[in-house]
Amino acid sequence: MALNLLAAVAPDDPRAKAAVLQALNDSSPFIRREALQALILIKGLSAADLARIGDLKNDADEQVAR
Repeated sequence: MALNLLAAVAPDDPRAKAAVLQALNDSSPFIRREALQALILIKGLSAADLARIGDLKNDADEQVAR
């Protein structure tokens, strides 16, 4: 929930973007799923950011990989 709120409040802030992208590396699948949902609101994603998101299709957690 915190990541979604952060993205909603500051979708253009590079610090918010960095925090949400960092959450993609979290050990908790719940956090990784929330980060993916929050990234929908983040503006200015680069090709590298999109590639990181795409890499999650191979995540060990089925809910993240969808």
